[in-house]
Amino acid sequence: MSPIESSAPQSDTTQVAEHLAKVSLASVDSNDLLHEEVLSYPAPASALRHRVICIAIDGTDLADYALEYALQNVVSPPTPSGMKDEIVLLIIAGDIGIPLSPTHQDREAQERLEEASKLQSHEILRAAGRKVLERLPGSVLCRAIALRGDPREEIAEKVKELGADLLVVGSHGRGLVGRMFLGSVSDALVRTCDVPVLVARKVK
Repeated sequence: MSPIESSAPQSDTTQVAEHLAKVSLASVDSNDLLHEEVLSYPAPASALRHRVICIAIDGTDLADYALEYALQNVVSPPTPSGMKDEIVLLIIAGDIGIPLSPTHQDREAQERLEEASKLQSHEILRAAGRKVLERLPGSVLCRAIALRGDPREEIAEKVKELGADLLVVGSHGRGLVGRMFLGSVSDALVRTCDVPVLVARKVK
């Protein structure tokens, strides 16, 4: 199947462009939240959703392939009544795997690393969100959410909470902000998710 050819009206394209200009400036002040929404276009309450398609990313080439595959082969054009697929990008933030030290200095260093990891995950989400909205202006809705914790549990729980119709994941990726696409994680999501899981494996 070929990529969606967007034929969005000029007003929709302008609205998307204006929103994209704000994406890189967006900030999230929610250090205690497990789920941080980095991008939402348009506001979910005002949206007419057709399907909810979750795509797990981590900044690796294999995750980028999973996103590209979904854009080309999974996302549908708007329905005649104007309903659009909603793409929800998910990432695990702060998964550095460094044990906390009892010393004050080491705790401060850990906090700095976790904050840097969180900011990096937000940037990856924003970049992916920009790609979605630039590729399909006016044709899709898009949200981007940073999660914390075990990716096998958090992704499955968020997919259920969102009432998703499909989860798209990559396989055997290893990013700096989350080890999300190792085979064991993809396999676990296939087994535990309440919705169909599409594992996009890049052919070498």
